[in-house]
Amino acid sequence: MDPIEFRLINEPAKDPSNGKPWSSRKLVECLKEGARAFGWEKRNARPGQQQGDWMVGYGVACGTYPATSAGKFGNH
Repeated sequence: MDPIEFRLINEPAKDPSNGKPWSSRKLVECLKEGARAFGWEKRNARPGQQQGDWMVGYGVACGTYPATSAGKFGNH
């Protein structure tokens, strides 16, 4: 399965850790924009392509980091 499609299908509608809706989560938009910008649909999806001594291919990875608020004026 296409790795971007896999992530889009499995994107949770709410935070699995607490069941609350996301306040700001743009992973789906980021994946779609990145795919467009990198020409994802035009890539050769066959794994293990060799160019000379190099194995070359496209991949995708995602990560998130929890953002917290320190209050109205921050915590200085």
